[in-house]
Amino acid sequence: MNSAILNTKHHLLQRWPLLLLMVVFEIAFLFLLPMAVVPVFQTIAIEQAELNALLQQGVGEFVQTNEDAALAAIHDQAVRQFEIIQRGIVKILLYLLAYWLVFHGIIWWLAHRIAGNRHGWDFIWRFGLTTIVGFAVMVGAIGGMVSLAAYQFNSAVPLIGQFGMNLLTGIVALILLYFLLVAYCVLGKGFWKKCYVASIKKITTTGLAYVVAIFLVYVFGKLLIWLFSQHRMLALAYAFVILLPLVAKLRVFLIEVVKTT
Repeated sequence: MNSAILNTKHHLLQRWPLLLLMVVFEIAFLFLLPMAVVPVFQTIAIEQAELNALLQQGVGEFVQTNEDAALAAIHDQAVRQFEIIQRGIVKILLYLLAYWLVFHGIIWWLAHRIAGNRHGWDFIWRFGLTTIVGFAVMVGAIGGMVSLAAYQFNSAVPLIGQFGMNLLTGIVALILLYFLLVAYCVLGKGFWKKCYVASIKKITTTGLAYVVAIFLVYVFGKLLIWLFSQHRMLALAYAFVILLPLVAKLRVFLIEVVKTT
């Protein structure tokens, strides 16, 4: 890992303009994505509130009148609103995937260039395929966790408590992120073999580097949250000048670690 640290410093000193470009594209991603998804979130929130009110109204009317026809009419309207909410969620996921593919594709291409990796056009489809597969696994994992949470809520004897649910969610997220980052750090010839070697056979080296990176992002992220509660402009300056460049440097560091495995 020491050689990875030295190589990272050397590459960053040589190609620091590319590091600035990485930060610029990260800022663009963080600004443009909310502009696309916030209106959809607002629509979902409105529909969700109307759906809740409609269900409460339906239950109240059914209790008072005991008429199936009134309940059926409200049911049909509730189904239509639920479908609108579903379409909104799908739209948000597609926006996230599209923006991630464009902006983080460029960011990871720049990170590999800083590390001295010169990928051809195969980088595009490898990054795209890796992202789509990772995205699908993430959505599946979220669906599984939601189903488990629903079972927990409705079960008289839950399998695990709230702390256990939170812990399980965190562990699953960290594992998925680990394999996704390793894949992003390879993205070249011998992709599958290198992913296996770096993520499984050399897990002591790669895993340690991953833990260090996650710890640093966590600590600096907590500081950002504290600064945001104290002074928002100072927090923004901290994010742009310190946190985002740190995340960019850690990408290059992880690439170097994977290269040495």
